[in-house]
Amino acid sequence: MSLKNGKKYKIAAIVPVYNEEKNVYGVLNALTRCKQLNEIICIDDGSKDNTVVLTKKFKSVKLIIHPKNSGKSNAIITGIKSTNADIVVFIDGDLKGINNQTIYDLTEPLVDGSYDSVVGYYRNYTFDEFFRPVSGERAYFRKDLLPYLNQFKNIGYGLELKLNYLFKNKRVKVFKFNGIKHDLKYEKQPFRLVVKLILRETRDFLNQVITAEKPVDFVKNAYFARFYFTQHQDGAGFTKNK
Repeated sequence: MSLKNGKKYKIAAIVPVYNEEKNVYGVLNALTRCKQLNEIICIDDGSKDNTVVLTKKFKSVKLIIHPKNSGKSNAIITGIKSTNADIVVFIDGDLKGINNQTIYDLTEPLVDGSYDSVVGYYRNYTFDEFFRPVSGERAYFRKDLLPYLNQFKNIGYGLELKLNYLFKNKRVKVFKFNGIKHDLKYEKQPFRLVVKLILRETRDFLNQVITAEKPVDFVKNAYFARFYFTQHQDGAGFTKNK
């Protein structure tokens, strides 16, 4: 529980996972050691491997199982609905290097009232720079997300683009993580599944663009404006647009 100006904020980590047996134990183990978290919710989205078995080793983690894979956005919706936390933090199930500072950097700007949402991205590979707007870990006030849950249904990996656009006029802090790494798909998944996931991601991204009322405006605000037209600093530092 974080306290600021006499107000207490309950913080929950939402971890959507799909076939993450190589990393889920390390991620959950790290999160259980983060002092600021009041709740950890892991949503298994129809995994076929040992993800569920490994997750059950953590008694303090709330595990919710989707019988069939329904996509990242639906898993996130399940997580949001299953908590009454003030702040929700979206954490991927394949990260390495998570610690208490990670959660602090993602949530403190909300707790102190400086920002409405926070996005922490990583730059371990050259192409991470290109995918910055649709990757990384995020923190939001749950109350700000509740009105949009119906819009999140079945949009899969298009969730980040949707969130970027919905929060285009909000105070959003974007920063580059130090020490956080993630596995490439081919390092943790079979080749056929990697191809399937890449095609699904591409489809979900494009679907958000072509179904937007103003596609050009959508791309500008959901992909470029916040992430490429703003000066960013390493760590938790941030320079606002001028």
